[in-house]
Amino acid sequence: MPLPTASHSPSRIAAFLVARRGWIAAVALLLTLGMALLAPGLSIERSLNFFHDNGHKSYSDYRRFVKTFGDDGLILLAARPPGPVNSPEVLQALAEITKELAGLPGVVGVTNLANLKLPGLRNGQVGAWPLVEAKGGKAVLDIKRLDQMRSRWPVLDLLLSRDAMVTGVIIRVASGAVVGERSKKILAATRAAARRLGGEFHLAGAPVLREAFARYNQRMALVFGLLGALVGVLVQLFIFRSLRVTMLIVMVCGLAIIWVMGLMALLDVRLDAATSVSFGLVFILTVPVVIHLSSHFNRAVAALGGRRAAMERTLTLVARPSMICALTTAAGFASLMFSDLPPVRQLGLVMSLGVMLAYLLAMGLLPAISCLLPKPGPKAQQVGGGLMSRVEGFLGRLGRGRPHLWAWIGLGIMLVCLAGAPLIKSEPPLLHMFAASTPEAQAQAFVRKHLAPLERVNLVVHLKEGAWRQPEIWQRVEALEKALVELKEVEQATSALDTAQALGVAVLGGPVQPSQVPLVLDLALANPEAKPWLSRFINQPRDMLRIQVRFMPEAEASLERSIAKVKAVAQAHSAGLGRVTVTGHLALATDQAGMFVRAQVKSLLIAFGLMTILLALQFRSFLLGVLSLIPNLLPLAVIFGVMGWAGIYLDSLTILVAVISLGLSVDDTIHYLSQLRREMAQEGPGLEMKQYLAQAYRTCGRALISTSAVLFFAFLVLLPSPYLPMRYFAVLASAAVAAALAGDVIFMPAVILSSKRLQAWLRRGLG
Repeated sequence: MPLPTASHSPSRIAAFLVARRGWIAAVALLLTLGMALLAPGLSIERSLNFFHDNGHKSYSDYRRFVKTFGDDGLILLAARPPGPVNSPEVLQALAEITKELAGLPGVVGVTNLANLKLPGLRNGQVGAWPLVEAKGGKAVLDIKRLDQMRSRWPVLDLLLSRDAMVTGVIIRVASGAVVGERSKKILAATRAAARRLGGEFHLAGAPVLREAFARYNQRMALVFGLLGALVGVLVQLFIFRSLRVTMLIVMVCGLAIIWVMGLMALLDVRLDAATSVSFGLVFILTVPVVIHLSSHFNRAVAALGGRRAAMERTLTLVARPSMICALTTAAGFASLMFSDLPPVRQLGLVMSLGVMLAYLLAMGLLPAISCLLPKPGPKAQQVGGGLMSRVEGFLGRLGRGRPHLWAWIGLGIMLVCLAGAPLIKSEPPLLHMFAASTPEAQAQAFVRKHLAPLERVNLVVHLKEGAWRQPEIWQRVEALEKALVELKEVEQATSALDTAQALGVAVLGGPVQPSQVPLVLDLALANPEAKPWLSRFINQPRDMLRIQVRFMPEAEASLERSIAKVKAVAQAHSAGLGRVTVTGHLALATDQAGMFVRAQVKSLLIAFGLMTILLALQFRSFLLGVLSLIPNLLPLAVIFGVMGWAGIYLDSLTILVAVISLGLSVDDTIHYLSQLRREMAQEGPGLEMKQYLAQAYRTCGRALISTSAVLFFAFLVLLPSPYLPMRYFAVLASAAVAAALAGDVIFMPAVILSSKRLQAWLRRGLG
């Protein structure tokens, strides 16, 4: 079959690139060296606050809460010693742990049974008295007093299990030490100290999850890059059966990754949950353009003989479609820059630049390297082998053989998938981040089973000046707490009122009336032992009250709905109290998760619009631009359908699959339709549409299948990840790649052949 013809303009560009190939390659390598020198400056983001919209009201409420009452993210050491917790040996070990951890920089308090003091009346004096005291030279725990106070002092549920076999140590850290190096040192010291107790121990809490998040994040970037490259090499070796071509692809992809690392360091973009996937994505997104160039070059060498002429022919045919592919993919990522969340904007910036740089690197380096290397042998000139030929023939026959059937099948799959879309749920990232086999997930399960759930939110009541002394205020606070506890999702609600009630029982011997609450609180705030506890529920100016709401374990299944119910109750009881806000790290994550999803839907719509414009420019027809998007609806439907039917949560990574898959799937469509245009121009109007499609498929079909195979298996390497969003990302991305290939080589030809009107449009637009 003769090589396709091409227009003159791309030929001049191709001739220039080949003629100046040495200079272009030298400049590219020199700039790459500069990027390599910048790359070590890439830093890691260890905080989860970067996933917050700092300008949103929920974030300002959270920062005000942290400034007033401290960070609600605590470290909990949950331990099951070999013997009972109330044994003198364990109590002594707890005292030593307290002394050791309390002196660490960044630790603002350590609480356990050995140093806990509860309010009470002793020898006529009101004060806070320790639960553990020395008797006969041994430490003894007052179990009876502990059980009496357990219902009014919620922290006790985290310090001792009901069977007295599991104990907890609460480490409170300063806001600046929740993440980073100080957090790592605190966690390491806590693990070392826990070994004093012997037996089994676990670390739980937001700082633990954040540190694990940063650790897995770093590992994920490395594994995705290395394993993705390895899988890509193996698949390419199988497809091209040529180490020369494979190394060429790997070299260009590797240089593109160096560029991305340098760009991130230059632009001060940190490595986080979103940007950590950029290395693997750049490799994956660079592969298609290199494969198309190599595939066409090998065919051109076989037909023309000379490497320079073959490269000019290759660039003439591939440069423009590949540029449009790069532009559409970059446009998809650029749409992320409209997000309100910094990491998403940064990912959009890095990837849109990275995709274009990868394209420029391929165009700049491949002509020079390909013309220097020996002429490819017969094996390299025939992409794939017997298996590839069978796969290629099978897929090509499906859509063209029975077009009406496959058009309806494709439509049916889309409808089934879209029916699952309403079932998609979004959850805060921390609670569904790690696989059940990870230490972090096991620690959460252990704490929930033996002590108490750590999942809680905070209500902050903003009072008028002096209002805290009014009895009716405390009546309303009591009514609000009762209404909260009546929710089936809520286990406990605790405030300064409960502290006053506990003091009243200890001091007055009975319940405290609302009119007595201000007096009791005055007594407590005057006592240096009780003041630290009470200051966690009422601030110094006495114009902010905190109510801590602890959820039932089963509420974790739908925290978004549970928090919404708490907000509704708070709003209903705010009359006469003042403004009530629901905040804390869990409430903030839940609130901004919904914002994230809405922002990404907006980005997806923007990406669709930008891609439609670019495709219309490529094919010089708006209708053909829209037509080229039709097969790409299938992978989008598959993504949302799999998420809904399989129960995959919508989070920071899974929502990105839609934008990524749209950019990837459009690439194959562009190459297919561009080749179809060349076939129609070369053969003239005399053939049937089925023949044009068959000839276009014979030219570019193997390249489409090859790139899809590399992408499919490269994404699958993420399946063993302990980071659940990345595991789901792998499933969805691989499914999207398979659906995109089916959409281009089966669904699109079937739809075209099923509609005479579409065929007429194609003849007018592509002929």
